[in-house]
Amino acid sequence: MPLNHIRPILHQMLTALIKLSELEVIHADVKPENIMLVEQKSDSFRVKLIDFGSATYKSRALDNTYLQSRYYRAPEVIVGVPFTEKIDIWSLGCVISELFLGYPLYPGGCEYDQIRFITSTEGLPPIYMLERGKKSRQYFVAPNGFSNTWRLKTEDQYHNETGTRPKETRRFKFSRLHEVVMFGLNDTVTEEDRYVEDLDRREFISLLVQMLHLDPGQRASPLWCKSHEFVTMNHLQKLVHCKRVRRGIEVMQKACKRDTKVNRAVMTPQQHLQYLQAINQVQREHSILTHQLKEQQELQWNLQSNPALSLQYLIGESVNSLDRRSGIYPTPDWSPGTSDWSNHVPEYGTKAHPIVIPDSPTRPDQLLQEHLYKAQIIRNLTALQQHKQENFQNISGIPGIHRFL
Repeated sequence: MPLNHIRPILHQMLTALIKLSELEVIHADVKPENIMLVEQKSDSFRVKLIDFGSATYKSRALDNTYLQSRYYRAPEVIVGVPFTEKIDIWSLGCVISELFLGYPLYPGGCEYDQIRFITSTEGLPPIYMLERGKKSRQYFVAPNGFSNTWRLKTEDQYHNETGTRPKETRRFKFSRLHEVVMFGLNDTVTEEDRYVEDLDRREFISLLVQMLHLDPGQRASPLWCKSHEFVTMNHLQKLVHCKRVRRGIEVMQKACKRDTKVNRAVMTPQQHLQYLQAINQVQREHSILTHQLKEQQELQWNLQSNPALSLQYLIGESVNSLDRRSGIYPTPDWSPGTSDWSNHVPEYGTKAHPIVIPDSPTRPDQLLQEHLYKAQIIRNLTALQQHKQENFQNISGIPGIHRFL
């Protein structure tokens, strides 16, 4: 496939991996068979990532699990060390190289062949991976009295130990990944097209090298890959007059454009009904929250179980405009709550249950209570300052009141 066709597929796959990374999910089976065309005739390069049967959460990843199809298996999975979502980037790098070459880059018939092909092109994995890998000694010889470095077992060694004869299944042999740039050069194109192709290939190989880095700690992240020159086409911005560049921009704009509006005209009756039900549900939830806010506008706080000292604080309609900052807000000693902690669960916002405001809002009801709490603190502060002089003798004995006086 030409690079103008590989680029939109790569862009969409990186978008999917970025979202999975935010959710801390590892797909663990990225390969061409799991990248499906949405509509081949109208949108030739609109694709989606499918088949989450091997997917796992990052926190539950096990290094002894059979994951990834062999041609797209990351080296950390082969040697048996703990892995992260970076294995999906390795697989995606193998996919785009296969789209470019028309044949798998590392078509190993067994795991030994797979790691043999990888090391012949990219060298040995980092020493820490070989030392910690549970399967390293199946394919590598550890340092001993004859050698102080790790080395890959010879084909005869592996055959004598396992009875499996390694096979040479590669169609293209590269001593280093940078040699891929020389594949399939066409001399029939114009000089301008040749220059554009040369620039595009250099950026493609630059990205491929970062995606196929043997050390997962140094391997590129999907977010970094999406901002690479090859994906953004920034390296071709001075050549937009070239027909080849314009065609690549048009393909990217058509394939990577995301529809944000719901097209109700193409909905089936059942889909239309579900759409209306979802809209009504959102409106009902908004109405319930508004009603709860109005009910809690008048809050009576008893400072010392004395009606004469109780103050009434009103929460205005501008609660949502309060500045919201993340952090832990310890509640004052005079917060409402029951004194019998053995039989009752402390209320949200009391001394025994301080309010923790995270970096991002979670549930609407939790966010509402956070706003209410901050508004209460502001109102209480103002009221206590006003009553400081006249009621100082009465309230100075309240535990914790010195924080606000």
